[in-house]
Amino acid sequence: MRAIRARYDAAVTNQDNRRHWANADGLSANAANSAEVRRVLRNRARYEVANNSYARGIVLTLANDVIGTGPRLQMLTDDAEANRRIEQAFAAWSKAVALADKLRTMRMARAHDGEGFAVLTSNPKLPTAVQLDLRLVEADQVCTPDLSALDPNAIDGIVFDAAGNPLEYHVLREHPGETSRRFFLDYDRVPAASVVHWFRADRPGQARGVPDITPALPLFAQLRRFTLAVLAAAETAADFAGILYTDAPANGEADAAEPFEPIELEQRALVTMPGGWKMSQLQAEQPATTYAEFKREILNEIARCLNMPFKVGAPETHLSATSTCSPPVFHRRRFPGSGSSPIGRDIAMQSANNADNSNADGICNGHAPHRSSKPDTGIAAMNTTEPEPTDAGLPDDVAEAWATVLIDIHERFEAEQAPPPEYNDEATSPSRPVARVAAEQDAPGGDPTSPTDAEDRPCTA
Repeated sequence: MRAIRARYDAAVTNQDNRRHWANADGLSANAANSAEVRRVLRNRARYEVANNSYARGIVLTLANDVIGTGPRLQMLTDDAEANRRIEQAFAAWSKAVALADKLRTMRMARAHDGEGFAVLTSNPKLPTAVQLDLRLVEADQVCTPDLSALDPNAIDGIVFDAAGNPLEYHVLREHPGETSRRFFLDYDRVPAASVVHWFRADRPGQARGVPDITPALPLFAQLRRFTLAVLAAAETAADFAGILYTDAPANGEADAAEPFEPIELEQRALVTMPGGWKMSQLQAEQPATTYAEFKREILNEIARCLNMPFKVGAPETHLSATSTCSPPVFHRRRFPGSGSSPIGRDIAMQSANNADNSNADGICNGHAPHRSSKPDTGIAAMNTTEPEPTDAGLPDDVAEAWATVLIDIHERFEAEQAPPPEYNDEATSPSRPVARVAAEQDAPGGDPTSPTDAEDRPCTA
């Protein structure tokens, strides 16, 4: 028998990929995320978020989308009055401690610091009966200055039990970056039950977090360098008003001119060139047509490490011709004669376009963005009496309001376009008593000229 040996191409090391895999190591999760590595990543991520508008916007968008207006308590006991009072008390406490703001700050800290910490404390200054409060702590302060390498159950700032559960956190009394530090090595031992530690564990056994934007830090730097290079090239080309050149050969018939000698030009003046010399303007090559495309690709790659769609990370509405939201859908609404009347189709098209343009940034009236497979769903639903199955639509109260407005507009249009009535006999003459007309319409059978067919009336149900 012949032995078969198999290997992976990615496991081969040669001259072509040696430099690419030079930094690959086999460190454990906690050794790879050592205190010094986390400190460098935190400082660089904070610098990029503070100086790069794209990084700042992405982090803010992430925090706002995750936290929103903050958590809201909903009680589901059998006592409705107790549910209401408890929910109101929780809302009052959340507002008093600024819970939503603190949670947004913690989410931003996890993005550029790698982790967010909050210590549960008692605040007697709170105006509520519950004195519980959250004190936010930066990741720099959670560390153990006198950490012993011989303690197997201790990681920088955290002590674990034999089962891997955190027992206590070590929080420095002052920030290590404080300029006027008084307590250099003093720290408090806070029980783990009183600490909220928010981070993402990418590897088994990982105890501390790294910034969420760590893979994107080189991309942010590339984006800034490319933008500065394009701007410098454009400014360099704009600094030169013109260049003198000659088509004459060397030692040909042309007046002498000093190379690289600047010439002062007067505005709106007719200038005489030296004999044999011509003037031309330096053509700017930057920004090129691929400048915007390069930025979009970089931003798309940056957003991927945060599991964020590109249109959320870079909400530029002009990048796509169609919106991700479908037009408004109206069910069980009908316009009289809307199939032949242009006003019904125009109103439906205008309302669909307005909703599409107003929601082009990816927010669909509070619903999750989606892409509709039927671009004419809004118009088709308005011109039929049978509801069409759709994956999303407006809430019932909003659809009811839209339908009422559109029906009113259509009725006005029909009234303006209707021909004047003709009176041929006494039954339809204007001199006919009004009471008699009302009585005949209320009688069984009614007036044959009254609109009794439900299909000819505007449906408001």
